[in-house]
Amino acid sequence: MLPVLQSRWAIVAFVLLAMAPMAFVTAPPLVDAPGHLARWIVQVDHGASPVLRQWYDFRWGLVANLGCDLLAQALLPLIGPEPALRVIVALALGTQTAGILLLSRVVHRKFVPTALFALPFVYAFPFQFGFLNFWLGSGAALVALAGWIHLGRTFPASRRALIFVPVGLLLWICHLVALAVLVVGAFAHEVAQRHRAGGPAWRVLAGAGLALWPLSFGPLVGALFARHARVEPFSYHLTFDKLIWPVQVLRDSWQGWDMGAVLAAAIAIYLFWRSGRMVRDPSLALFAWAMLAIYVLIPDMIFEAQYADMRLVPLVFVLFLIAVRPADNAGPKLVAALTVLGLLVVGARWSGNAVSMMRHSAQFERTVAVLDRLPRGSNVVTLVPHRCGGDLDWDRNRRDHISGYALIRRESFDSRQWQEAAGQLLSVHNPAAAPFDREAHGMLYEQPCEGWPGVREAMRTIGAGVGWVWLVGVAPDFAEPGWRRVAASGDSVLLRRAP
Repeated sequence: MLPVLQSRWAIVAFVLLAMAPMAFVTAPPLVDAPGHLARWIVQVDHGASPVLRQWYDFRWGLVANLGCDLLAQALLPLIGPEPALRVIVALALGTQTAGILLLSRVVHRKFVPTALFALPFVYAFPFQFGFLNFWLGSGAALVALAGWIHLGRTFPASRRALIFVPVGLLLWICHLVALAVLVVGAFAHEVAQRHRAGGPAWRVLAGAGLALWPLSFGPLVGALFARHARVEPFSYHLTFDKLIWPVQVLRDSWQGWDMGAVLAAAIAIYLFWRSGRMVRDPSLALFAWAMLAIYVLIPDMIFEAQYADMRLVPLVFVLFLIAVRPADNAGPKLVAALTVLGLLVVGARWSGNAVSMMRHSAQFERTVAVLDRLPRGSNVVTLVPHRCGGDLDWDRNRRDHISGYALIRRESFDSRQWQEAAGQLLSVHNPAAAPFDREAHGMLYEQPCEGWPGVREAMRTIGAGVGWVWLVGVAPDFAEPGWRRVAASGDSVLLRRAP
């Protein structure tokens, strides 16, 4: 193995490489990212702007979904909205990378080449969706788990407990699932440790459970002061998609390239776990199997958060990969071969992800160019119609929430902002734009499709209080009676209501 990879600076280098694409894009092309940034602007403005105040209300409260929101509160006033978004996305990528490498290093007590095969999942499909609080939180949970294991070896239990009371609270504030990941991982580690020491199963499980009290104390206190809302806690909508998400876990731009990488990862897991020249860490192996079981069992919607199960798939792959390492007697040639192959894999995947990100960022910039003609403070409805059958396209349209740039760049209405009573602090009140005043208006297609309206049918229902329509994904010469085309840029068209 390359000696430099055993240095702690190797982790720093990988973290910086994972974050690097954010230095070369102006608009991170993640589906939810524009909506997040628009919400953060309202959050930081906090009612100072009369334009934003007429449409939005933001009231601080304690919810288990505030990781990036708190970062935004600190960064936006210092460096501005769009640079802050790039920094926050970079931090989410860097935290994921650090979590994978640190956990592998702490568990195996050295850098092992199998960790390299897990790094492509830093750019997994849930990240492309823009689930930023989850991505930051789950990465932080892996870092925290590495700390839990390391401190358990070097510190008395009482001192570790004092440290992890605030850690548990901070992870819960960042994202509820982040805390859950840490709890499951710590429980698996404690069970493995106690099982190794011997004793009946009930004592092993009870002792492992009692050891976790520092992780639960802070969240329990936080829950007493949290904002509560009456929502359906669990619901199954996309149950059969559980068979699809593992195949799409690395979905980005090129189907063959991405599915080939998933197949290669699956083959690597099979070979690593079957080979007699590899050994498994019991705690990470148990953690991996536990997360796989949780993925299979949990619903796709938890407390109004969609795709709750899909978000766990990259973590399952990561854990099955980093749970194994070459045996001590495997020989230097196997270690060297795995190291070189792992570096080639992560280099190829990250290079492809960077190219894809810059390509989609350029598309974002072309799309938002029409906003230069939108007067500041406009009440605008943004429509992003899908192509009938286009949901099967591998290179997914990232612009579902690009309406956020109307607010970001022109202090105008973002008609695709979402509301979650259990997980968001923003509320929308723009009856003039209803039913297009928030994301909940449903699907929209170029032409009527599967019971959903086409874009022309939708435009006929826009109320007189809306003077502008921004269409994304239509022909440049799109025209509709009663509306005048003001600007067009590619498939992005800005229309003004005709007098």
